Amino acid sequence: MRNQTGDIAGVIFGLLLLVGLSQTYAAPPLGFDMADNPFHPYSNYNPTSQAGTCYSNDPCQDWDFVTNNVGIMIAGTGTCAINTLDTDGDTTVAYRVTGGFNGDWSNIDAGCVVLEDWDQDGTCDHRVYDADRDQVMTDYEPVSFYHQYAGSGMWGRIVSPTLCTSWVGV
Repeated sequence: MRNQTGDIAGVIFGLLLLVGLSQTYAAPPLGFDMADNPFHPYSNYNPTSQAGTCYSNDPCQDWDFVTNNVGIMIAGTGTCAINTLDTDGDTTVAYRVTGGFNGDWSNIDAGCVVLEDWDQDGTCDHRVYDADRDQVMTDYEPVSFYHQYAGSGMWGRIVSPTLCTSWVGV
């Protein structure tokens, strides 16, 4: 009886350990995989001319976007503001600027990136770098706002009635 109790306790402990590890190393939400979808953000993107300021050393993708920018500066109230170092201990900085005012997005903190539904069809279709966030926030979190084109390359943030429930590429 003693061995059986010990075996059961060992199994329960093992399951609890696995549950704890899965919480720490959980997959990004909605099946999103940053490794397969590098982040190359635009600012002030114009969908008509398909032109805008690209904050990446690589060509930008039109579904990526940077908010809270003033010229080349990304100003925000959180620890995801421009040139903020790693504040949550995961060895990933919020965002750093490299030469030529181009962004180096190879070591971006995913807690600074949110998923938005710009066409309001229920599917997340834009990744947005939000400098008002803190690095400890949930990676690639679907949020209750989106961006709407206002003209002249400018976008305005609008409150969404619901969160999106899947990622466009999955």
